Amino acid sequence: MTSCGICARETCDAPLERDTNFKYSQGDIYGLKVSIYTPIYDILVHTFSSLPGESDTLKRNKKLLEALSRFYNVEKGSRPAVIMKDDDDNRLGLMVCVATTYGKEEISNLPFIFRHFSIPLALNGQSSSEHHVHTLPESGKENAYIIAWPFQTTAAVDGTWTAQADEGSEKVPQVLGRDAMKFLVKECARRKEEWEEMCEDPEVAVKAEGQLRDHVQKRREEKQVNGGASTTSVNTAGTGVDSVCWRRPIPGPPTIPEESEDNAVPGNQPDPWKQVTTKHRPRSIHSVSSRFSAFSKKKDKKGDQWDKVSIKSNHSRSSFSHKPSNRGGTCNFDLLLGMRQR
Repeated sequence: MTSCGICARETCDAPLERDTNFKYSQGDIYGLKVSIYTPIYDILVHTFSSLPGESDTLKRNKKLLEALSRFYNVEKGSRPAVIMKDDDDNRLGLMVCVATTYGKEEISNLPFIFRHFSIPLALNGQSSSEHHVHTLPESGKENAYIIAWPFQTTAAVDGTWTAQADEGSEKVPQVLGRDAMKFLVKECARRKEEWEEMCEDPEVAVKAEGQLRDHVQKRREEKQVNGGASTTSVNTAGTGVDSVCWRRPIPGPPTIPEESEDNAVPGNQPDPWKQVTTKHRPRSIHSVSSRFSAFSKKKDKKGDQWDKVSIKSNHSRSSFSHKPSNRGGTCNFDLLLGMRQR
């Protein structure tokens, strides 16, 4: 029997109640010019900053990762990003969780850190995993995931992310509802705690960093073989470029310069692994079932708890009470259509 409340009751989730005092509301999804590698490096920065010891290896890793967490901060196209808490424009940026597609690549072939922090998006209400996230309207993309690590980013915002509730219907802003946000926040905290428990053994973090380094180098070599062509998946020749199949957000075309991070790496920019800087900018959260993964080593001592992201109560969103269209019913998306005017 499924443990997903939305799947179990076969009803739509309800959007969170909006606070009109804020420009960005928790659960909204926006297109952001941010690389999928940004949260991954942010995780490692956070991890290595917390590791005890002052060995040369740890010092080198900390400096390299701090540089990389800033290097992978811009990308040519937009990717969907979930707003994790209400906010306005500010110099520290929005707290988000980003989403991606892995194309035809099996997640089991990706580095361990990707596997641990990736939560699948339910495909039109269906998912092979009991740990998955539903969107409103539901995702129509295969092999799509949310990276369960909230982080702050000042990346350019490219409008609200949109989707069709039904084929041929008008596009509406895509959001995470009340139950989905509650689940996502809980999963982020759980996965972060698991990760910190595993990384009490520093070798786990070192091996994870080594896997990621090899992954980036492999992508670089593949891109050089393919003549520098950019591709659509995090695990194909390009690095961090989301699938172009994701629906274009509003408004239209991106304004980021053509020579952006995901188009340039690997190959055209100085090797990021050789960049060293002393500016430190940690921050983050965490992810999926990996207690039985290659690096899993259960400890009794629990890691520090992530600062909780509060989930707002909802007393006014009763119009999303019907079954989703793919289960034979319809949802009322008038509220989401109204968001287009924001």
